[in-house]
Amino acid sequence: MCENVQYCVSLSKLDYIIDGCKR
Repeated sequence: MCENVQYCVSLSKLDYIIDGCKR
């Protein structure tokens, strides 16, 4: 799971959830 949502947000708000915060 992504601990830092703000930092994980990339293209879409749901991107960090789907990508698992890889970026």
